[in-house]
Formats: sequence, structure tokens, C-alpha cells
Amino acid sequence: MKKYFVLIAVVCGILFSCKPDPKLPSVGTHPVTEVTAESAVCSGEIWDNGNAEITAKGFCWSTNQNPTLNDNVTTELSRYEPATDFFTATIRNLKDSTTYYVRAFATNEVGTAYGSEQTFTTLKADDNGGDDNGGEIVVELPAVTTVTVSEITDNTASIVAEVLNDGGAEVTERGFYWNEKNVEFEGEIPLNDNKVEAGSGAGQFNYQLTDLKEGTEYRVMAYATNDAGTSYGEIVYFTTEKNEIVVELPTVSGVTVSEISFHTATITAEVLTDGGAEVTERGFIWSKAGAGMDNSETIEPHRVKVGEGLGSFTYLLTGLSESTVYYVNAYAINSAGEVVSDPIHFTTEADDVVVEYEYVDLGLPSGVKWAMHNVGTSYPEGHGDHFAWGEIEPKDTYESGNCSSYYKDLGDISGNPLYDAAAAKWGNGWRMPTLEEMYELTQECTWTWVDDNGIVGYKVTSKTNGNYIFLPAAGFRVNGDLIDLDVFGYYWMSTPYEEEGSEPTLNKACFLDMCSYQFYCNWSLRRNGMTIRPVKD
Repeated sequence: MKKYFVLIAVVCGILFSCKPDPKLPSVGTHPVTEVTAESAVCSGEIWDNGNAEITAKGFCWSTNQNPTLNDNVTTELSRYEPATDFFTATIRNLKDSTTYYVRAFATNEVGTAYGSEQTFTTLKADDNGGDDNGGEIVVELPAVTTVTVSEITDNTASIVAEVLNDGGAEVTERGFYWNEKNVEFEGEIPLNDNKVEAGSGAGQFNYQLTDLKEGTEYRVMAYATNDAGTSYGEIVYFTTEKNEIVVELPTVSGVTVSEISFHTATITAEVLTDGGAEVTERGFIWSKAGAGMDNSETIEPHRVKVGEGLGSFTYLLTGLSESTVYYVNAYAINSAGEVVSDPIHFTTEADDVVVEYEYVDLGLPSGVKWAMHNVGTSYPEGHGDHFAWGEIEPKDTYESGNCSSYYKDLGDISGNPLYDAAAAKWGNGWRMPTLEEMYELTQECTWTWVDDNGIVGYKVTSKTNGNYIFLPAAGFRVNGDLIDLDVFGYYWMSTPYEEEGSEPTLNKACFLDMCSYQFYCNWSLRRNGMTIRPVKD
């Protein structure tokens, strides 16, 4: 297989830092205390939150070992304040004289972790329903928690709570207290708030709040009642949405160009929508294309205001240069900011005098004809201008920072007047040679090095018909320097460089590398200034 390139792999490492990734929490289970015939007090401790908020904690228990959340569970939720590290809970309705296994658990965004397993055996109850210490079964307050507030709109919200256990007696009433946050209340809990009932019994319950005020902060608290009295969940706060008029950027069409002449052109665009606010300014941004620029950038941009509001607007550009590429954007401004359309380009008309450049037919299999001289000169031995790859004007300095084609996926640029200097300067079908066409030149011709009275380069003679072209050793430019003049020749091709089996390398392109002892197809950084020998079909 023919090799066109010398491959060089460049590996770049990117170092960065970030905060620790979340992981499962670490939790411990303390020994069980205050064991009776039908209840026990469990305690646990969160040792490490796993770099994430603890959203639930509690205990799971069973008569089988290694209980999980699929078994009996008592849960504490902490949604609006950090969960405390140490926590306890009383588990009830146990069977007397029975061995139980219990584990603490804690949940964060990664998942649920369990503590070590503790075991205990309930006491034996006497025939009268008390325990063996003579005490009677005591009904306690139910345990209730305010779980979530969701589906919040400007005037409604869904609230959910849960009766975790009934305290040993039926929960006869449950529901919510709610009000605006700024309404004062006496005592520790807001019992003067609006009260709504939501059924009875243990388990989850919910209610839909309606007729709320937009953009207002509210509080809500769950309650549950049994024979022992009423218990209350934590107070949860939420804010309803506010119906604000959202102003967005206006939308503007692309630019159309008409009536293009040598020095003028008419440009038109339209403000399609105002984004919900008055368009206070609209107009055009335009510039001549130049070295270091492409169809998404301009140099020395001109800005002209053409009124305000919605609708179509037009402007006549004057004072343009003939046969020149220009870029134009439309813009529109409202209180949300400025929007700019995608750029378009057009070329002013050229003088009727058409320069005919000579070519040589080398009888190549492709039929491609090669120009007699380089771009930027008029005779075969002339060096001509130097261009960065993908740019259409020579410049004073050639650097990575002012190379417009760096890290841009332009594809093969042959014949594209925006990036091909031969097409832009000569027109009439002239273009940069492709990699295949340059390789054909190296294989189908005889190359003879010439160094005669300051004329240095290769005489390239057809093996088919004896016709020839001369490629001077014009060196190359980097930064502000001209290097290897009359020693090496460097000629750009239109083909970007690609490493075998890899994605395109977007800062390199193919070129002809030649000196007195070799000539071959190579690659170089696109920033370097090299000569161009045009071809045409």
C-alpha cells in the first residue's frame, strides 16, 4: 500500500480536579434497649454520608436474619434540613417471647446502606395482656411525617404524608395544617393554620391544595390522631410559581443579497418575532473577507442600524471592492439581548477583463493540467506568495493564533473560493491540487533538480509527452521569517491530513516536500505559509 505520510502521534493529557464522587453512606446499629413484650427502642448512627445528602434513615426488622427494606421498616425523612447523625425509633406491635433481628439503614442518592445486625427477644406477656413485670400495654401517640410537596403550580400543590405507626391504637383522623409562611402563630406549631382532613389509619395520605397565591411561600404540617392524642410531622415549606412574562430573544431571518455589482449590493432580512418585548434596534453587520477569517468570522466589521420593530428591512451596501468576498449578518435587539443570524457571503462582480493563466498538459492519466507558475507571480521561476492552509490572502506573520483553519473540519478545500487561494485569486476553474493529483505528479513525471544562477528547484518532465513545469524552491514562512529559501520547496495540497485509523487531525494538512535529494507527499501544521501551484481540469 502506498504511503503518503510520515505519521506522528501526539498524545495530550488533560488534568482536572473535581469534588469527590458520591458513594453509599456508612451507618451503625447500636444495641436494642427498653425491650417489652410488644416493643423495643432501636438506635443508630450515621458515620459517613457518602458525600451526598441523607434522604432517609431508620430501622428494618424481622424474625429472619439480615432484614432489609422489604421487611418491617420505620423511616425518618429529612428533606429540608440535614439529617442528624444519631437517631432512634420505637418499634411496636411485636409478638411476645419472640426473637427479632434489626438493622439501621441510611439512604442517599447512590442507594441504601445497612448497619450491623442486632438481635433481641421480647418479654413474655401474662394472661391479662400485660408483660411479666405486671405493666399494661400503653397506647402512645402515632408517628407521622410530612413527606413531599410536588406538582407545584402558580395556585396548586400536591402534599403527601405518612403515618409510620399507629402507636398501638387506631388512627381515627389524619390530615394537614397549612398557611402562608408569613402568617404568625403562637407556640411551637401552627395550630391556627388552615386544617384539612385526609382520612384515617396508618400509611401514606395526600391532599391537593388549591386557590393558592402565585409566587408565595407556604408552610404545611401533617398530623395524626389516636386515643393517646395528636402528633405532628415536621413543617415543610414550598413556594408557588410566579406567572411572569418571560422575554426571550427576538428571531431574525438569514440575509438575502440581490443586485450585486462591482461596488454595491442590496441586503435584506426580517425580524420574525419580537420575543415578547419591543425590538429597539435591527440592522446588519458586514465585513470584507481577509486573511485569518472564514464564513463564521469577519474582520473590521461594519455595523449599520436599519430601524426597529418587526418586519422586513433593507440596506444598500456601497463602496465595495470588485471581485471580493464579503460576509453579512443580520441582528435584532430587545430587552433580553441581541440575536445575530448565521453569516452569508457573496462576491462582488469582477471587471470584464479576464486574466487567462497558461497551463501545461503533462499527459497525466487524470487529465489534470498544471499551471505554468505559482499564485502571486507571473513567471515560472517566480516564488509567488505564501499562504496558510485554508486562507486566501498572504500575511505578515504566520502563527497558530492567527490561522483561521486551525481545528476546523473543512474537508477537502479544492475549488472552494472561501478557503482555496487558487480558486479565490484566479477563478475560471483553477484550484489547489488534491493529494491524489500531487502524488500522480510525483509518479508520472521525471524530477530533475536545477541550481543555475539563482534559479533553484525541480524541473518536472512528463514521462508521456516530454512537456514540463518548473517548481521553484521557495521555502516557507513561519512567524515573520522566510525559511529554507532556495533549499527546500513546500507546496500546499487541498487535502487535510488524516492519520490512518483515526479521526481527521484538524490542525494539519498535506503538502509537497522537496529538496535536492528527495520529493514526496508529507504533512505540516496549517499555520505555516507555503506556495501554491494551481491545477485545472
